[in-house]
Amino acid sequence: MKLKTFTFAICMTPAVLLFAQADKPVAQPPAEPKQARQMTPEERQMDIMRKVGGFVVKPSNLPGVLYLDLQDRLPHDFIAEKAKDIANSAKFKALCESDKGDSQKAINKALERKKDVALVIAVVNEKGQPPVLLSPDQGWIKVNLDFLLSDNPDEVRLKERLSRQMWRATGMIFGAGYSQQFATSVMQPVRKLADLDAITGHTYATDTVQTIFKTANQLKIANVRPTTYKRACEEGWAPMPTNEWQKAIWEATKAKKEDTPKE
Repeated sequence: MKLKTFTFAICMTPAVLLFAQADKPVAQPPAEPKQARQMTPEERQMDIMRKVGGFVVKPSNLPGVLYLDLQDRLPHDFIAEKAKDIANSAKFKALCESDKGDSQKAINKALERKKDVALVIAVVNEKGQPPVLLSPDQGWIKVNLDFLLSDNPDEVRLKERLSRQMWRATGMIFGAGYSQQFATSVMQPVRKLADLDAITGHTYATDTVQTIFKTANQLKIANVRPTTYKRACEEGWAPMPTNEWQKAIWEATKAKKEDTPKE
């Protein structure tokens, strides 16, 4: 009897174990966390507008930099577009105008508008003149298309060259030299057209931007640093709202100020 009991127990133990294992739930691998869907640029813009009302620039009575278009080889709109790009990058106030006639007279006349113009960057097309002519103490610099046209480039190449020269000339009039640390900066030495064409950079590096900031402060040139509409409301200089998000921020800020006890 003892032997039979012992044999039964041994025979049944594997079956019991198999039954118990079959009853036990199988562990599932942890589910991968769902990744949040990336917002499209349009959705991101709408989110910024909803939260802070977009960006605005504080008005300034200080003068800016005048880009003076004195050539007729390329469209004025192209000169204006490049001037805007450069000014936005270096955060200074810029104007762009076109004129005709003697370039030096036009530059001198523009500099007489001291309330509006602190520096002049002129784009000219003058035979026999240097590629870039700079007079820092008088506050002007000329970029000469004649140099850029010397090998009869197509319009695409000409625009690329002029764009680089406008960036370089702007840096120069603000006192920036060649970039010492950043090979990708547009501020590189140029002795011939091949040097200009070889520049891979299309904007400034930090060393040039810092120099422009310092010189702009010294010359009291208006800086243009966008801030949120919400902050402008809090500081008390925001323009009137132009959409529902700005209106909501305007009214919320106004209500908050009214509820704040006066000292």
